[in-house]
Amino acid sequence: ACADILYMLIERTNTSLYVSTYEMTNVRIVARLISAALHGVSVRMTIDKKQLTMHKPRVFLMALYLAGAKIRVDCRNEIHHHKLMVFDETKAYVTGSYNFSESAEDKNAENFSVGTDSKVVKAYLAVADLAWEHGSEYAIYKEPGESAYVSFKCRDTRQPVDRGCIVKTLNRPMVTPFVPSGVSGS
Repeated sequence: ACADILYMLIERTNTSLYVSTYEMTNVRIVARLISAALHGVSVRMTIDKKQLTMHKPRVFLMALYLAGAKIRVDCRNEIHHHKLMVFDETKAYVTGSYNFSESAEDKNAENFSVGTDSKVVKAYLAVADLAWEHGSEYAIYKEPGESAYVSFKCRDTRQPVDRGCIVKTLNRPMVTPFVPSGVSGS
């Protein structure tokens, strides 16, 4: 299933793994990302700000950060709705409706696309780069005079956002319509 393919791709990543996602709550995916970071893979992630308000994702993000992953938070958009991973910059990508969550794996009807065409992988890398560029840096710190550690604060990001980045980057339709054999396309 989707998760098994994703696990294999993460485990076979050698140099870099770029993640741009709304949700990261699947412990098995997080464990593999942590392992990749601890084994020298450059793990870079952009996430939705809502993930910082929920216990499980906050714990996972802290663990990823402490393992060496670089994390940014999208504070500019209402929702950072990407579900994208790019492996070794030009090797492969994963995208679709599949959130990196246990619900996506066990309960939901999802679509999941894996590709290795280097031109398409580079286009998705540009999407991940743009999300990263617009994100606010995640860090663990303690405010002076406070006893608790804080994991993040959004910087002011009220400037306009280019939300058409995927279409502009790919410069062609993302999906080719499928017409079963024997069915007229008109």
